Amino acid sequence: MGYLDSGSTLLWNDAKQFIPKIKKEGLKQFLSVWKNHQQRHDTSLSWGDELELSLVCVDDSHSCLVVNGEQLIRVLQDKQKQMNTRKDTAQTLCEWHPEFSNHMVEVIPQKPYKSIVDSIFNIFQSMHERRLIIQNVLQPNQFVVSFTAYPRFGLPGFLEKKYTPSSGFLPLLKTENSNSQSLFIPDVLPNPHARFSTLVYNIKCRRQVKPFIIVPLYMDKFTNGGYCSNHTSDALYQKEKDWSQAQKKEDLDRFTVAELSKKTINPVKGHVYMDAFAFGMSQCCVQTTHMCSDEKEARYLHDQLLVLAPFFLALSASTCVERGYLVNTDTRWETLEQAVDCRTQKEKHYIKKSRYSSSSLYLSNEEPHQSNYNHWNDTHPYINQEAKNYLIENGVDMILANHIAHLWIRDPLVIYENKVDLDSTEHTDHFENIQSTNWNSVRFKPPPKNKYTTDSIGWRVECRSPESQLSDIENSSLVAFISILTQVITKKRLNFYIPMSMNDENMFRAQQRDAVTQQTFYFRTNIFTTNFKELSDPDSIQLLSLHEILCGSATSTVSFPGLVALCYEYIQETQSFHSSQALDFFQKTMHLYIQRVQGKLLTGAQFLRQFIISHPCYQQDSFVNDIICRDITIVSIYLGFHICTALPLLGDIQHVLPLMSLPHHNVKTLQLPRFSSQLLQRFQNASWYATSLVFDSNFSYLITNDG
Repeated sequence: MGYLDSGSTLLWNDAKQFIPKIKKEGLKQFLSVWKNHQQRHDTSLSWGDELELSLVCVDDSHSCLVVNGEQLIRVLQDKQKQMNTRKDTAQTLCEWHPEFSNHMVEVIPQKPYKSIVDSIFNIFQSMHERRLIIQNVLQPNQFVVSFTAYPRFGLPGFLEKKYTPSSGFLPLLKTENSNSQSLFIPDVLPNPHARFSTLVYNIKCRRQVKPFIIVPLYMDKFTNGGYCSNHTSDALYQKEKDWSQAQKKEDLDRFTVAELSKKTINPVKGHVYMDAFAFGMSQCCVQTTHMCSDEKEARYLHDQLLVLAPFFLALSASTCVERGYLVNTDTRWETLEQAVDCRTQKEKHYIKKSRYSSSSLYLSNEEPHQSNYNHWNDTHPYINQEAKNYLIENGVDMILANHIAHLWIRDPLVIYENKVDLDSTEHTDHFENIQSTNWNSVRFKPPPKNKYTTDSIGWRVECRSPESQLSDIENSSLVAFISILTQVITKKRLNFYIPMSMNDENMFRAQQRDAVTQQTFYFRTNIFTTNFKELSDPDSIQLLSLHEILCGSATSTVSFPGLVALCYEYIQETQSFHSSQALDFFQKTMHLYIQRVQGKLLTGAQFLRQFIISHPCYQQDSFVNDIICRDITIVSIYLGFHICTALPLLGDIQHVLPLMSLPHHNVKTLQLPRFSSQLLQRFQNASWYATSLVFDSNFSYLITNDG
């Protein structure tokens, strides 16, 4: 598969003239796919996962991000070609994809998993081996980690020294001449492919000013967020501790804050301010893509996963630090929504969401959705009426036409000069141009068509909400849960429909601090019915905790078995040779998430917040200094390679690991960094660290070397 589309990209003023043509041709391309892919595929719901990882460097006193992702991907792709040529099946065959930031690598299995029940044994091994393959081509002091967000992203020294000033933020003169005009992010950060820098520039031009991103501060005893005292922990960064010019967010719009940011890097009281596309698109996630037997099944599965997406976000919450500050939310979602918001001031009045947001419409044209369409799609999102009429005139049903026409309220953001004129019966590039830059919580994916693909790829649904958690245990367990649940949904025809306004509220609640135990969510409890009368019963949708949603509820008004019990039952019913072993394995891995919703284990965000607050160098000011960040990075390395476990995060995972076969290859020793002297001294005392980080010599082991 190619690295990325090649060709010259057009900047916004030059690209605008081609937008009408690309939108029109994109609809033609969708119609071509829709008409030619109506046959049913025997897929057995094959699926794959997409894992985004970060590259970090740790020396004796500092940690930072390594921005050589493009180079690394080319090395890994060459190695992959060599293995394909010699038909080496000893290692996982992978596809390596670039992401926006050049410190990121996206890696997926080259072939999808087939039988979901049997393949859950392989998820952990596959994820872990992907981590090892990357590690093997890094320098001795470089490591691969699964952060969602690097804690000091955007602060001085967060990139390798050759790319950023060792102290102070980017000079204003440099900022004004940069592509993004960000105070914090140099233009060297994005992957060098022209697509990524063009995205930055065109979003900024379309909205007429750089992004305006704010996330509420976690207010500690000495937090200087415009409300509290001026105590600060880090005298080096004079600008960082200055909140004297900060104003209330209600008094600021995108233009006034951009002007104010020329005077201060903290323009908004009580909030962390960020000003670049990179703050959102440099964050990592885990996605699952599910192949469906036909369009009808894909539309139905899209709707069910859309209701579940907020729960997966809350379960995997891993983001408690933004631009070096503890924040009062637990996920990346709000930052992403604001970073990618390209709406003009006028469009904000009628387009309700950013390009990156929870999905806005259900898609199924079957019952019970079809007859309840207006009831469940109650937010009435704006649609492109011309596009809708064109699709309906060409045979597309109203429900699907509404979905595509809602995507078509957005303009294409990257236009390749050499790909404006394409045969719509042979390519889908123009359709994908808009489809792939509507970054929603769940994506409905028609079959692709270009020189890199074949018609064997059918209709797919992509679940995009989970965060990238610190360990392969967490990531693989959640992926297993989503994948088994997907099979349960399609086989038992479960019905999770709730009004879209409630689903939007669920997505908002999932982002809040400690949502996994402190929030309740709208959820349908009579999930097996298609009876209209039962569906309209106001008691059929309840506010439930995540514990009740996963483990069941049997109160006077609610009787619901729980999603986990449905998965257990399904595995027991399968005729798989490994069904009994799979059930035992699944129960053990799901125990992690059951304990998490019970409040017995922490999410990644809760664990990292506790780690920071308990650190001997933390001064109760919400600020994550360089020493703390380095220790967090080391913990993420240790957890990623199973050198230690964190009891508050993972509990006793030793009973699970023997079932998760680790890969065996020719190896080299991993050279590990040491914690800071301050933290090592704290280890010697009875402290939170001494009782949480447990080192296991069995897993202080070796890294693959494929020769």
